[in-house]
Amino acid sequence: MSEFNTFTGKTVDDAITEACRFFATERDKLEVEIITGGSTGIFGLMGKKKAQIRARRRLDPAVVALIEEDERKEKAAAAACAAPAAGSTPQEEPREAAAPNGQQPQERGQRSRPPRRDKPQNHREPREPRPERPRREHPAQAKAEQRPQNGSDHRMDALDDDLPEGQDQSPASAELIALTTEIMNRLLVPILEQEPKMEIDGTASRVNVLIQDEEHSGLLIGREGQTLAALQYLANRIVARRWKTPVRVQINTGEYREKQDDNLRKMALYLADKAKNLGRPQSTKPLSSYHRRVIHMALQNDETIQTRSKGDGPMKRVIIVPKRAKVEAAAQAQ
Repeated sequence: MSEFNTFTGKTVDDAITEACRFFATERDKLEVEIITGGSTGIFGLMGKKKAQIRARRRLDPAVVALIEEDERKEKAAAAACAAPAAGSTPQEEPREAAAPNGQQPQERGQRSRPPRRDKPQNHREPREPRPERPRREHPAQAKAEQRPQNGSDHRMDALDDDLPEGQDQSPASAELIALTTEIMNRLLVPILEQEPKMEIDGTASRVNVLIQDEEHSGLLIGREGQTLAALQYLANRIVARRWKTPVRVQINTGEYREKQDDNLRKMALYLADKAKNLGRPQSTKPLSSYHRRVIHMALQNDETIQTRSKGDGPMKRVIIVPKRAKVEAAAQAQ
């Protein structure tokens, strides 16, 4: 069958006209395949592409059938010549001569190896003992131990509760009270949608803010005091930027601080009784410096136990240890 020829032109029509001129025939007697339609480019200046087609003479169907029949016969004859003659068997490759002494012949490309010396079956060479390496703690386990036990962010509590205090016990100045009032209004008005009622007093190193809003106290406290801790953290960060000396701001509403301190004292008494009964030290969850102080003060009059802080930074906690005399007396009684 005749092969296609490629023709180009500014447009597809120009390319077809060029093909008709080449084959000296009309359009309807050609088989045309369009490769690219061409492009005029941008404003006819850039990116112009010519149209490209493939064309050949259109053959009569009877002629096409004869040509295809001849091609099939040629392919069948070529396949018959390539196939092996009937009844013939493939030749086997000559086997290699057996090696002397009953050894197996070596495969091609395999290197010869020296004869292996026989060793006793139970013979083992002594190994030098390896030095013991220090046991490394898995990172996931270390993170799990450092994670606080409750849902509150103790890092936030530590940052605002551990700010320096007690440096200046003089009454808070009017400028510091005004600055704290401005900051608290900017934090609380978007939440309460009204200007809050507050009592602000304290010293030059500690400012106490009491929000007098019983209706919205639960909203300001949040779950386990998270919202109140967040507001206190933001207030302390803003004051630290705008005030020249270290100041700690403590926010309270709905008697939350009093209830929290009371719960801490109950927990301290419970852990102290547990430590004395079991004879083993007991530990609190990670606490801020203010909350650790509440634990120490609640147990300072109990002579049968002693308390101490353990840990670093936000992971610091209180350890309640029973004294030896009490532990030995309980052991003798048993």
